[in-house]
Amino acid sequence: MKTLRISATCCVLAIVLLLFSYPAKAQAPVSYRPGEVIRISITFDGPDADKIRYANMSVSLTSKQDPDQSNFENSFRGNSKLTGPKTFEVYYTVSDTLADGEYKLSTLTAILVIGQTSGQVVFNYGPSDFPSITFKIDNPTKVKKPTIKSVTELPKS
Repeated sequence: MKTLRISATCCVLAIVLLLFSYPAKAQAPVSYRPGEVIRISITFDGPDADKIRYANMSVSLTSKQDPDQSNFENSFRGNSKLTGPKTFEVYYTVSDTLADGEYKLSTLTAILVIGQTSGQVVFNYGPSDFPSITFKIDNPTKVKKPTIKSVTELPKS
């Protein structure tokens, strides 16, 4: 009976170890197309968090840029609105000229308003200050650089 109990315990432990040792699949980033809105929520904490009047995000392309989109934008910033105590929604509408690819949230910014003269203090937060977020842009628009057919001087007027 003791041997059966030990065998059952070992079997359960082996199954648990297999489940936890199985590599977790990374979740694929959500894909956005031109005209769609990327939104994140940021909640600040601390004694001066209630002084924050504006928040922003900076997002940059991390994958290789398509040659047919070489002059397209490869980074963006967002606008914000206060949605709750010390909480902001930061959003960006994907433009028609934002290059295809994967983008990573690189910086968050908080702007605090201080005193009666509305002085501002700006705090920037880097990737070590918040969880990593990646966005996928799916922009099918491609543009090839036109050639110049001719250039001629016009007569003096």
